[in-house]
Amino acid sequence: MSSDLEQKIAADITCSICLEIFTRPLALVPCLHSYCKHCLELYVKNFADNNGCFPCPECRIQITLPSEGIEGLTHNHTLQSILDNWFSHNKEKAVEIVQQVPEAKVNINDVDLSSYTVVDMDEKSQLEKNEHSLIQQQHFNTDTNKTSQSSNEPTQLPNLPNLHVYKASLPPLPCIPSAPFPQYNLYPNIRDYDGNDLNSQTYIPQKDFCTEGLLLKFGQYSRHVNEFQKPYGITINRAGHICVSDLKGGRILIFSPTGTFLNKLLPSCDIYDIAILPNQNILTSVAKADKAILHSYNMNSHLISQYTGLHYQYARPSGVAVNKHGYAIVTSLENNCVYVFTEEGKLSQKFGWKGSGNDHFDRPYFVTTNDKLQIIVSDCGNNCIKVFSSDGKFKCMYGKKGKDKGMLFKPMGVCTDRNNNIIVADYGNYRVQAFSPKGRSLGFPVYDTFCIGKDVSPVNVAINRHDNIVVLLTGEKFAEVRVYEWNPEV
Repeated sequence: MSSDLEQKIAADITCSICLEIFTRPLALVPCLHSYCKHCLELYVKNFADNNGCFPCPECRIQITLPSEGIEGLTHNHTLQSILDNWFSHNKEKAVEIVQQVPEAKVNINDVDLSSYTVVDMDEKSQLEKNEHSLIQQQHFNTDTNKTSQSSNEPTQLPNLPNLHVYKASLPPLPCIPSAPFPQYNLYPNIRDYDGNDLNSQTYIPQKDFCTEGLLLKFGQYSRHVNEFQKPYGITINRAGHICVSDLKGGRILIFSPTGTFLNKLLPSCDIYDIAILPNQNILTSVAKADKAILHSYNMNSHLISQYTGLHYQYARPSGVAVNKHGYAIVTSLENNCVYVFTEEGKLSQKFGWKGSGNDHFDRPYFVTTNDKLQIIVSDCGNNCIKVFSSDGKFKCMYGKKGKDKGMLFKPMGVCTDRNNNIIVADYGNYRVQAFSPKGRSLGFPVYDTFCIGKDVSPVNVAINRHDNIVVLLTGEKFAEVRVYEWNPEV
């Protein structure tokens, strides 16, 4: 079959919600648009009114759910037949894929190939372990004394035209979340290596602690409009202005290089991490912004552009970075993946899914890039930093769980300096750690931040125009930006 024909057919059998090959396609009446059963379950739970009415995701026509619920919707047998034929064309690849899935424990001689489902994958990539694998995300209330956890399901964008198949019934589909935008704490819960909750410990503040190399500090925890409540992202523009996003305050605060408050932007949606575009506008990852995953704003809070797509409203974006060619890179905590967008806002790459392997992520909170256009991701749940080429191919990994030099525990913000050294907010170890481009630990520019106050830890980092490290510190009723001199080891 020709490559062009494969692409055309694959486009017809791709769900427009999850952007994966259909699984159990159901048709809506009267418009007859079809979607995966599990995608509709999630969509209906979040958008149906009390009478079971909801708009079609594509044409927006009003649909009334049958009395039987999702089970009462019509199975699209014609589309299923196309899927079956499409699978038959790739039947010879089934054995290869089943052997790649260790969880399946299938005797290959007993495999019934008729029960497989087609999945698009890049030719060189590994098999995705589960078509919608379960995300273990940390999920907290805004009350600092309460924490909880939730699980949501990721999506995988097809990479056409190469196809593989795997046993759809192994493992089972995950639970569907009850809401697309759960209330959660921005920062991961810190536990020690025996699983004890460090957030419950009490630390005695030391006024002059972590002052070695300290050049500047500013900002504080407050409900004042020009102070911090839940700061998250930090970036620096060409003029040296330090920009900090504050989710709970719903604003982006801009400070001079010396820490003087200059301005604030007030987006009309939830904001997360921020980065600077080549035109010096601010790019921010967003939620509750209709179908957008990214917004760009000028310094007058005017929305300039947005990166949109129906499936992005479930992505729970977090970290964002911009490379020297103006490409935007954003991580998704919901899908455990990385999206790359062109300057025009078109999706260029998507890579990663839930897991612990080289091409997998477990809560990729933040991302940065370097002069080589490499994509550097802080893989919080896997306690490491992963480096990828600009087209999403895995290059190397730094760190593993621990507290010794070269080890990481729940890494968060990440940035690079002019020499492509990697600076990491080693959140769970209460320190900032630096790595050379080859992965050698360069030491700890900041350490033992818990002595500043209860639970005070670096959540994000940036490099200013003088190549000093700018650290965003947060803790219980504590928030502050500090600038430290940076002289890496030779």
